[in-house]
Amino acid sequence: MSIQKPKGTQDLLPGEIEKWQYIETKARELCRRFNYREIRTPVFEHTELFQRGVGKRRISWRKRCTRSSIKGTAASR
Repeated sequence: MSIQKPKGTQDLLPGEIEKWQYIETKARELCRRFNYREIRTPVFEHTELFQRGVGKRRISWRKRCTRSSIKGTAASR
């Protein structure tokens, strides 16, 4: 089974992450000046990525996972 990244996402690697951190710092400074506050949105990943390495702990891992549905298809199994 081949696991592909969710559509519209990408990993940020060393060399690129520092640029993002600089921009984020500047954006936070600017937002603070105008009294805007930070929000955090959910982080997601394909469930199969985590199931692969769980092995014997798979049953207890499954109990902790929340299932959700996106556009009528199961987001996690």
